[in-house]
Amino acid sequence: MKIFKLYFLIVLFLTSTVANAAGMTYGEYLSTLKDIPSFEQFKVSNAKFVEKKELQLSKNDKAWIYRTRLRDAYKEQPNFAGKYVVATIGCGSPCQTNFILDKENGLIVGNFDSSVGVEFKVDSSLLVANPSKDNEDVAIDELPVWLDMSFYELKNNKLKI
Repeated sequence: MKIFKLYFLIVLFLTSTVANAAGMTYGEYLSTLKDIPSFEQFKVSNAKFVEKKELQLSKNDKAWIYRTRLRDAYKEQPNFAGKYVVATIGCGSPCQTNFILDKENGLIVGNFDSSVGVEFKVDSSLLVANPSKDNEDVAIDELPVWLDMSFYELKNNKLKI
Protein backbone atom coordinates (compact mmCIF):
# COMPACT_ATOMS: atom_id res chain seq x y z
CA MET A 1 0.00 0.00 0.00
CA LYS A 2 2.87 2.39 0.80
CA ILE A 3 4.38 1.79 -2.63
CA PHE A 4 1.04 2.59 -4.28
CA LYS A 5 0.74 5.82 -2.28
CA LEU A 6 4.28 6.83 -3.20
CA TYR A 7 3.67 5.99 -6.86
CA PHE A 8 0.41 7.98 -6.79
CA LEU A 9 2.14 11.03 -5.30
CA ILE A 10 4.93 10.85 -7.89
CA VAL A 11 2.42 10.57 -10.76
CA LEU A 12 0.38 13.43 -9.31
CA PHE A 13 3.51 15.61 -9.01
CA LEU A 14 4.71 14.79 -12.52
CA THR A 15 1.27 15.34 -14.01
CA SER A 16 0.93 18.76 -12.41
CA THR A 17 4.50 19.69 -13.32
CA VAL A 18 4.12 18.66 -16.96
CA ALA A 19 0.73 20.39 -17.16
CA ASN A 20 2.40 23.63 -16.07
CA ALA A 21 5.05 23.09 -18.77
CA ALA A 22 2.59 22.87 -21.70
CA GLY A 23 3.84 24.92 -24.65
CA MET A 24 7.48 24.63 -23.59
CA THR A 25 10.23 22.63 -25.21
CA TYR A 26 11.85 19.92 -23.13
CA GLY A 27 15.02 22.05 -22.86
CA GLU A 28 13.03 25.04 -21.57
CA TYR A 29 11.25 22.80 -19.09
CA LEU A 30 14.54 21.37 -17.80
CA SER A 31 15.94 24.86 -17.30
CA THR A 32 13.08 25.61 -14.87
CA LEU A 33 13.91 22.66 -12.64
CA LYS A 34 16.05 23.17 -9.58
CA ASP A 35 18.69 20.82 -8.24
CA ILE A 36 19.32 18.73 -11.34
CA PRO A 37 22.27 16.55 -10.32
CA SER A 38 25.66 17.04 -11.95
CA PHE A 39 28.54 14.59 -12.31
CA GLU A 40 30.75 16.90 -10.22
CA GLN A 41 28.42 16.50 -7.21
CA PHE A 42 29.06 12.74 -7.18
CA LYS A 43 32.85 12.57 -7.56
CA VAL A 44 34.66 9.33 -6.65
CA SER A 45 38.37 8.67 -6.39
CA ASN A 46 40.01 6.22 -8.72
CA ALA A 47 39.64 2.92 -6.92
CA LYS A 48 42.61 0.63 -6.47
CA PHE A 49 41.41 -2.95 -6.55
CA VAL A 50 42.32 -6.48 -7.46
CA GLU A 51 40.28 -7.73 -10.37
CA LYS A 52 38.30 -10.90 -9.82
CA LYS A 53 38.87 -13.50 -12.51
CA GLU A 54 35.28 -14.28 -13.46
CA LEU A 55 31.98 -12.43 -13.80
CA GLN A 56 29.28 -13.85 -11.51
CA LEU A 57 26.36 -14.32 -13.92
CA SER A 58 24.38 -16.69 -11.70
CA LYS A 59 23.45 -13.96 -9.21
CA ASN A 60 21.35 -11.97 -11.71
CA ASP A 61 18.33 -13.56 -13.42
CA LYS A 62 18.52 -11.42 -16.54
CA ALA A 63 22.28 -11.72 -17.01
CA TRP A 64 22.33 -15.23 -18.46
CA ILE A 65 20.40 -14.04 -21.53
CA TYR A 66 23.18 -11.53 -22.31
CA ARG A 67 26.13 -13.58 -21.01
CA THR A 68 28.34 -13.22 -24.10
CA ARG A 69 27.96 -9.43 -24.26
CA LEU A 70 28.46 -9.13 -20.50
CA ARG A 71 31.61 -11.26 -20.51
CA ASP A 72 33.00 -9.12 -23.35
CA ALA A 73 32.16 -5.91 -21.48
CA TYR A 74 33.74 -7.24 -18.28
CA LYS A 75 37.09 -7.46 -20.08
CA GLU A 76 37.07 -3.67 -20.60
CA GLN A 77 38.63 -1.09 -18.28
CA PRO A 78 36.32 0.56 -15.71
CA ASN A 79 34.22 3.35 -17.24
CA PHE A 80 31.99 4.27 -14.28
CA ALA A 81 32.54 5.25 -10.64
CA GLY A 82 36.17 4.13 -10.49
CA LYS A 83 35.84 0.35 -10.59
CA TYR A 84 32.69 -0.47 -12.56
CA VAL A 85 31.86 -1.19 -16.18
CA VAL A 86 28.51 -0.11 -17.59
CA ALA A 87 27.41 -2.52 -20.31
CA THR A 88 24.62 -1.26 -22.59
CA ILE A 89 22.92 -3.88 -24.74
CA GLY A 90 20.25 -3.20 -27.35
CA CYS A 91 16.99 -5.06 -26.81
CA GLY A 92 14.82 -3.56 -29.56
CA SER A 93 14.09 -0.12 -30.88
CA PRO A 94 14.13 2.03 -28.79
CA CYS A 95 15.21 -0.25 -25.95
CA GLN A 96 18.45 -0.80 -24.09
CA THR A 97 19.17 -2.88 -21.06
CA ASN A 98 22.10 -1.77 -18.94
CA PHE A 99 24.18 -3.72 -16.45
CA ILE A 100 26.69 -2.39 -13.93
CA LEU A 101 29.56 -4.82 -13.44
CA ASP A 102 31.85 -4.56 -10.40
CA LYS A 103 35.41 -5.29 -11.56
CA GLU A 104 36.59 -5.88 -7.98
CA ASN A 105 34.28 -8.75 -7.00
CA GLY A 106 32.72 -9.88 -10.29
CA LEU A 107 29.18 -9.04 -9.22
CA ILE A 108 26.45 -7.45 -11.29
CA VAL A 109 25.37 -4.67 -8.95
CA GLY A 110 22.67 -3.04 -11.07
CA ASN A 111 20.41 -3.54 -14.03
CA PHE A 112 18.05 -0.98 -15.55
CA ASP A 113 16.50 -0.13 -18.91
CA SER A 114 16.83 2.99 -21.02
CA SER A 115 15.54 4.15 -24.38
CA VAL A 116 18.02 6.58 -25.89
CA GLY A 117 21.26 6.04 -24.06
CA VAL A 118 23.07 6.52 -20.79
CA GLU A 119 25.63 9.09 -19.64
CA PHE A 120 28.21 8.33 -16.97
CA LYS A 121 31.82 9.09 -16.08
CA VAL A 122 34.66 7.05 -14.66
CA ASP A 123 35.16 9.56 -11.81
CA SER A 124 31.49 9.98 -10.81
CA SER A 125 28.86 7.74 -9.21
CA LEU A 126 26.03 9.56 -11.04
CA LEU A 127 24.41 7.85 -14.01
CA VAL A 128 21.83 9.53 -16.29
CA ALA A 129 19.45 7.35 -18.29
CA ASN A 130 17.85 8.95 -21.36
CA PRO A 131 19.87 12.17 -21.31
CA SER A 132 18.01 15.12 -22.77
CA LYS A 133 20.58 16.52 -25.21
CA ASP A 134 18.85 15.06 -28.30
CA ASN A 135 15.35 16.02 -27.15
CA GLU A 136 15.72 19.60 -25.93
CA ASP A 137 13.90 21.10 -28.94
CA VAL A 138 10.89 18.75 -28.69
CA ALA A 139 7.68 20.20 -27.27
CA ILE A 140 7.17 18.84 -23.75
CA ASP A 141 3.63 17.67 -24.51
CA GLU A 142 4.92 15.66 -27.52
CA LEU A 143 7.68 13.86 -25.64
CA PRO A 144 6.84 10.22 -24.82
CA VAL A 145 6.96 9.30 -21.13
CA TRP A 146 9.56 6.60 -21.80
CA LEU A 147 12.02 9.31 -22.92
CA ASP A 148 12.06 11.07 -19.57
CA MET A 149 15.46 11.41 -17.92
CA SER A 150 16.26 9.30 -14.86
CA PHE A 151 19.11 9.91 -12.43
CA TYR A 152 20.78 7.08 -10.52
CA GLU A 153 23.49 7.06 -7.88
CA LEU A 154 25.67 4.05 -7.20
CA LYS A 155 26.29 3.88 -3.47
CA ASN A 156 27.50 0.87 -1.45
CA ASN A 157 27.18 -1.36 -4.52
CA LYS A 158 23.49 -0.46 -4.89
CA LEU A 159 21.89 1.61 -7.64
CA LYS A 160 19.44 4.20 -6.27
CA ILE A 161 17.10 6.53 -8.13
